[in-house]
Amino acid sequence: MLKNVEHYATDSFFHTDLEKLPYHNLKHTQSVVSYSRQLAHHYQLGERDFFIVVASAWLHDLGYAIDRANHEAEGADAAGIFLANLGVAAADIETIKGCIQATKLPQNPHNLLEEIVCDADLWHLGTPNFDELSRMVRKEKEEAYHKKIDKREWRNETINFFESHNYHTDYARMFLEGQKQKNLHKLN
Repeated sequence: MLKNVEHYATDSFFHTDLEKLPYHNLKHTQSVVSYSRQLAHHYQLGERDFFIVVASAWLHDLGYAIDRANHEAEGADAAGIFLANLGVAAADIETIKGCIQATKLPQNPHNLLEEIVCDADLWHLGTPNFDELSRMVRKEKEEAYHKKIDKREWRNETINFFESHNYHTDYARMFLEGQKQKNLHKLN
């Protein structure tokens, strides 16, 4: 079933404007899937929970094609329809929708599965290539609002975001927090 979810997500990127986005594109989604798998293996999730986490990762940003401002809710609803047609159990669909909606900023996960998807989605904050990814997020935001964002304004917004963000899983805190703090220090 995960192969069907992967094909659906991949096709969605190529049949919408999503692939043109500088940051929230297929490459970002593939990264979130990879980090979700890594976290799922670390926490030794069973088959059902592994499916939920990885399917959520594949589907978490597809709502950008519907409504960027409300992409989590829109994407969760669209994912629900697709998954129901795929024959996924109603309870699992609701759990996947919860994982997708938990990625809305500020993140507010309510269980381990939601925590995993949230941490995978913002994994880049704790990586050495954060600067490059931040530039892509800024470019995407500029394109969405049709205006340039002053570098100082972007830096201050990013600092505020870093200071309010916390990784949710012990694993992410252990492996990403040190580099995240280095990235924050470079911003100051």
